[in-house]
Amino acid sequence: MRVNWKDGAAALSMGLVSGVYVMFLRGAELPVIGEVCGATAAISVLGMIGGCGMVSADLFEKPLSPIDRFFMTTAMPLAGLALAAAVFSLVTASVGALGAVFFATLALWLVATLRHAAR
Repeated sequence: MRVNWKDGAAALSMGLVSGVYVMFLRGAELPVIGEVCGATAAISVLGMIGGCGMVSADLFEKPLSPIDRFFMTTAMPLAGLALAAAVFSLVTASVGALGAVFFATLALWLVATLRHAAR
């Protein structure tokens, strides 16, 4: 599978995620992303749109190749980390957990893009 329009949409989503994180770190006085919980929610929603929204419907209908299995087993713990860090950040307003959400989302995007480029 080559890189296609879905990868472009996911890259755009990751760009928006990066923008939200950078604006938060710079202390932007914006309504939603100026606070930890708002930035966490924005990054989580944008990450879900870019990742889950762009997934292929037939992903699990055929047997996975060894390279697909490798990338999937790499992505699963990253997704779990992103979810756990997002929940923790929303509950405690932890800036460290927000960073974990951002970097886990970045790693998930990178893994998915490398998977598509490797095929």
